[in-house]
Amino acid sequence: MSIKKGDTIIEVVFAISIFGFVSIVTLNIMQKAMMAGQLALETSLARQAMDSQAEALRFLASRNKNRAKGDFFEDNIHTVYKNIKDYKTVNDSDLIKMEDMTIIDSSTGLRRCTTPRELSKEAFVIDVYNDDLGLKDNIKRAKYYPRLVSRDFFGKEQQDTNKIIKNHQFAWSEGIYVQAIKVDDAGGLEYPAIDFHIKACWETPSSPRPVTLATIVRLYDD
Repeated sequence: MSIKKGDTIIEVVFAISIFGFVSIVTLNIMQKAMMAGQLALETSLARQAMDSQAEALRFLASRNKNRAKGDFFEDNIHTVYKNIKDYKTVNDSDLIKMEDMTIIDSSTGLRRCTTPRELSKEAFVIDVYNDDLGLKDNIKRAKYYPRLVSRDFFGKEQQDTNKIIKNHQFAWSEGIYVQAIKVDDAGGLEYPAIDFHIKACWETPSSPRPVTLATIVRLYDD
């Protein structure tokens, strides 16, 4: 009669160790993939918010040059663009540099985003929720990702900020702002121009440091 032997305690412990190691590696890979996907989504939403500001600025400049005088809407567009040129442009020394977009928080020791007001710098956003495309300077740090936050008639904050909802009013900007710099003719430009620096900054669990994005839109004032 043959005697059947089971696995020894060493074999069992070895098998459990291998299973545990494979499980940890698999979970780590899945976590990294999820964080990468989350960062890609946040970056895409941030770029959409920046693109909406760029398109609004291009529209303002285009309608300002080709406006029909006496039309209330287009006269208002002219006023908005004129206010940018007269009151919202800054010098090169007042431009928020990429390295100034983040600072180390004294309370946590971690790096975080700054705001233009915190840096005592002039900045604005275009209110894309209203037809008059007004200028707003209520800019806060991003709670989730760069976005324009709106409220409904009853003051309730919009939950889905990836779309513009009818009858919603601009509340504030989170993590996105614009700075305008006049470009003089010293560079040989045929027409005067304005460089619009559109910037975004936000903290995310997917990155150990705040994420920063920046782009420049040059519009000619001919």
